[in-house]
Amino acid sequence: MDLIKLAKVTADEFFEIPVGVRDDMVQDLTDGLEALFRDYITFISACGMCFVVSPKQRTQEFEPDGFLRARRNEAKLHAKPSTVDEVQLGLQGSGNNPNTDHPRSSTSRGTQRLYIRLNTLYYLLANLYALDKSLTFARSGLSPVGWSNHHLSSCHHFEHARSAAQSTIQYVSKVGAHRLIFLDSRQSFYDGLYVESVANARIHSGLRIMKQNLALLVSILTNRAQPMAVKEVMRAAFEAFLMVLLARGTERAFVREDAEAVLEDFLALKWVFCSCGEATVAKVGRQQWRGV
Repeated sequence: MDLIKLAKVTADEFFEIPVGVRDDMVQDLTDGLEALFRDYITFISACGMCFVVSPKQRTQEFEPDGFLRARRNEAKLHAKPSTVDEVQLGLQGSGNNPNTDHPRSSTSRGTQRLYIRLNTLYYLLANLYALDKSLTFARSGLSPVGWSNHHLSSCHHFEHARSAAQSTIQYVSKVGAHRLIFLDSRQSFYDGLYVESVANARIHSGLRIMKQNLALLVSILTNRAQPMAVKEVMRAAFEAFLMVLLARGTERAFVREDAEAVLEDFLALKWVFCSCGEATVAKVGRQQWRGV
């Protein structure tokens, strides 16, 4: 990443200046670099809150106008000017049919870009720690070799930037998860589940697409970024399932006899995360099982 390279070069050249380096000078350097890092983190975190479902929406009929506007705008960007029908298909999850024998991932390009942002944030966070240690070594005039853990724990540069990066990681993970579940998978999950009757609109076809989405998530995200992202996807999926039951809308009606089928579908949804072939997904799913 160019920003990290620039920061490392700046720090190296700073300590090569043939003058006595005072602590206040080093502090000015770190303050300037931290300001750049925080500006960049703020830029990365500029994701629309319209993709995060509020608690109020979980208990009333769900009509996410922001979702539809966002999907409509994204579809127009990728559609040919003369083909209005293709735009209509874009609003339906890229033409993915959950009832086909070979379902494809419904993850949109916008959601994939959020995954790339997460990778960038983790890369930035790791390099902030490395740059912190380098500045500490340079100030002390000692070599990293043999540096004790006690001294390493005294590294304190970029605390605000690290805190901002960690908060943004959680935020972007949540936005990506809500976008995946409530926008990208809307047709196969929220819009299709239990519509008209429970017996004829079970969750199984949606789970097949969910598995494809999880496989794509793991293939894009780095190992460090996967656990948080999977946890948020799991949470968003359970929230969507709960909203189907509570909000319902005019196209759904439940009777007492549906309880067994609904419970089976919920357990199947949980089992997707706990038994997924992707090791990270399965591990996170098992860890979160007791809390659901």
